[in-house]
Amino acid sequence: MSPVNPVSKNAGGFKYQNSEFIHADDESEDCLFLNVHTPTVTPGKKEGLPVVVNVHGGGYTMGALYGGPIEGFYDGNSLITHSGNGLVVVTIQYRLGVFGFLAGDEVKAAGALNAGLLDQQFAFQWVQEHILKFGGDPTKVTIWGQSAGAGSVLQHLIANGGQTNPPLFRAAIINSVFLPSQYVYNDPIPKAIYTEVVSQANCSSSSDTLGCLRKAEVTVLATAHKSIGRATFFGTFIPVPVVDGTFITQSPLKALKAGKLNTVNK
Repeated sequence: MSPVNPVSKNAGGFKYQNSEFIHADDESEDCLFLNVHTPTVTPGKKEGLPVVVNVHGGGYTMGALYGGPIEGFYDGNSLITHSGNGLVVVTIQYRLGVFGFLAGDEVKAAGALNAGLLDQQFAFQWVQEHILKFGGDPTKVTIWGQSAGAGSVLQHLIANGGQTNPPLFRAAIINSVFLPSQYVYNDPIPKAIYTEVVSQANCSSSSDTLGCLRKAEVTVLATAHKSIGRATFFGTFIPVPVVDGTFITQSPLKALKAGKLNTVNK
């Protein structure tokens, strides 16, 4: 198993939150890891426990599965205690901001649109393959998120036109969903964000702007991300997931109306 289009440099996965919303100083693209919280497992027990996989929020631009003032919100051990030791809890991370959600024709052609969502899917696949080793039942997985985490869960409910196979979860919890305008990857807004990132990274004159971005120093890309975010109205987060035509084939509202949802196991 391997993440989609991983980068080889440190950049962009935010380890700690701060009151400025975007942009703690301690951050790394080396963020594709997860935590597994499990109660004491009885050796030889064949039946696994139900599993909850939490996707953190943060407007798709910040946040982490630990650290900062809301650390307790993602405390898997606390959830296990409240469940009477009846759960296995997994908390995950994914690429954020321009590192996880940069869009445009160039990214479609030579990169991975919605890389942050694909990171999440990779984590769900990992859970299916390995959670039994931690006492969890892969057929009893619930994905849960708050804010942008809830928005992410909604994206996975409609992913692949509602035809994700094999299924990666049996249930989903959407808590206080953050659902911004979701454009097609090459609509004017995503294209404008891409163009601005290219400009701030001094890649505008390159014949291969995406290749130029990949070669840019991490601090240059992080600075561009912060600069663009601070130029928006308060409470606006960019970039965010897009309709990419493959993983996300239409907007969540249209998919919900059409009933194109990944069904859950009973």
